[in-house]
Amino acid sequence: MKNKPFKLSFFVPVLFKFRNDDVVFSSAVLEGLKETVSSLPFIKSYDESSNKIYPYIINNSTFAISDNSIKDLVINIRMYYYHHRIIFFYEFKAKTKMDASHIRSLRKSVINHYKTIMNQMIEPLNACMDLPIFSEEDKSHIVLYYGYPTLFQKYEKNQFKFSSAMIETLFFMIYMPNRNPFSYGDKTYIRISIPSYTIYTKKEVFYHDSLVMTVINAIYQITLYQKKSNDKEITKDIESFDIDTNETFNRMDEKLLKEMWQYSIDNMAGRISDQLQQNTSKVMYITSILAFILSIIALILSMI
Repeated sequence: MKNKPFKLSFFVPVLFKFRNDDVVFSSAVLEGLKETVSSLPFIKSYDESSNKIYPYIINNSTFAISDNSIKDLVINIRMYYYHHRIIFFYEFKAKTKMDASHIRSLRKSVINHYKTIMNQMIEPLNACMDLPIFSEEDKSHIVLYYGYPTLFQKYEKNQFKFSSAMIETLFFMIYMPNRNPFSYGDKTYIRISIPSYTIYTKKEVFYHDSLVMTVINAIYQITLYQKKSNDKEITKDIESFDIDTNETFNRMDEKLLKEMWQYSIDNMAGRISDQLQQNTSKVMYITSILAFILSIIALILSMI
């Protein structure tokens, strides 16, 4: 039997810190920034199709794989940009399964790549905002950026039955929403660590899925915006972008991971009590249906 291709998707939400974070760009500046990004050498094309969330297509040749044992990898790299946010989308497809070491190497390559692209973008974007056609209110240089990679991966049967991944870091399981009241939704496993936020799903995940949007928004709210807020006092005097300075601040810490864990547990029903409540709700629903059927049967029998 022919092996199915092994697929992985990485998303990297990125948040800018401006010299003046209160800046709100005009439509003219946003259009100028869009044109600036479109003209950068690593951008292959700009997809204006209305159904594309990630319109910038990045040249695959800019991506270097640190692990030479990963062969025949099909790569699709897209990017979304608006105002304070950039989101990278990496899609990988291999002919054979990747083990944990390969995936870690790929994650390292993703982190190196997105940082390289970001470091090349800052100067042109800042130069665009300096153009004399824009008002002083629209001018505020980018001085830092924060990013946190997120991996979506299909899991195999019994992969987490007795897995060390369940105790190595913050880890929990949720049930996805299911329209069928007589069955449970697919199990989804979530693993939170300093290098990345990892979600293992039963089915392949696409960039427009609600789960992806929910996770990306959570990462912005709980980690990236919070990190920028936490750093506000110690970064207030930074006047220009510097790669080494950015590396110092562009790091998640355990406090933020704990807050992300708590948020995820609260909003994705990851507690054991949530699962028990779901079990109880299922039983009560089925019981009410059976009671209704029995009452109908009793009514019919009483009329005979």
